[in-house]
Amino acid sequence: MDLDLFGTSAAFMVVSALATWLRWRGPGIAARRVRRFARRVDLGMDGAVEATVTGHLARRERAGAVGGLVVGPAAAAVVATAPTRGDYVARHERVGSWVTAGIAAAAGVGFLLADRAGALDGAVPVGVAVAAIVVPPVAVVADEVLVLLLGGVAMLVTSLVIGPERHLRRRLWPDLPTSPPGLELYADSARGAGR
Repeated sequence: MDLDLFGTSAAFMVVSALATWLRWRGPGIAARRVRRFARRVDLGMDGAVEATVTGHLARRERAGAVGGLVVGPAAAAVVATAPTRGDYVARHERVGSWVTAGIAAAAGVGFLLADRAGALDGAVPVGVAVAAIVVPPVAVVADEVLVLLLGGVAMLVTSLVIGPERHLRRRLWPDLPTSPPGLELYADSARGAGR
């Protein structure tokens, strides 16, 4: 078992669960979060609806926090043996890519210095030398984290396209009214005028 991965995963899950629990602990904080949630999912709110939604969301978030505290470290123990990049790419190849990038960057710096000293009579364009210095290390770093970046971007784009908040409102509260268009703008301007 990879103890570093287990420790990091377990600590992250515990901190996330405690933060979630604390966010929904106070009634004022919960009410603000529910109103923000209602605006996002276009849910019309009155006193009874707000109390129902607040109670439901608070219970759900607290249950998730407790589940995270109980299940999270156990799940981290099971999945801590996940393969890493080193399992797929030999160490000498990874080190070789860093060495090659370093040599390219050093050569770029050397050409740039030689050109500035007048030894090359302006034969090396500054843009080419700067690209030789910057591009190889950036390419190696991108290669090291590209599995994570592509997955994160794909998840973000999918979430933005699907719009899960409105789906949640339709599934949990299909009979409740949506807020009329322009109501939020009116409420915000009325609040600003009352100050």
